[in-house]
Amino acid sequence: MKTIEDYITIDLFFSIFPNESHLFKIFISYEIYLFSEHKNRKLTQTANRIKNMGSKCVNCERESYYLVRGFIKNRSCPIDRVFSKDLIRITIDHIIPKSKGGKNNHENLQVMCESCNTKKGNKII
Repeated sequence: MKTIEDYITIDLFFSIFPNESHLFKIFISYEIYLFSEHKNRKLTQTANRIKNMGSKCVNCERESYYLVRGFIKNRSCPIDRVFSKDLIRITIDHIIPKSKGGKNNHENLQVMCESCNTKKGNKII
């Protein structure tokens, strides 16, 4: 049975470098925190947006639980990923999709789990 560490290491790497498994060698390490205990850590832009927008999926109310920080060789800033307790990734969704003219501003963004975001696709709901 996979542990959270196994799952997140693979997800984190391949979400950064899809189809480039040869780059796995530059993945250095990761740290796992409870999302609620992030107060003393500077968050990356996406994790900070999730925190500021309420930390729950607007559709199913799945809540942010883990903050995973990955470190890549020769990169000064880490990569943050947020997961629910049941290991579903928490993402930022565009209410009006970019493919339909939606902007990257705060008013057009919402927190969604990866499951709900995938179901929504590029529909405007």
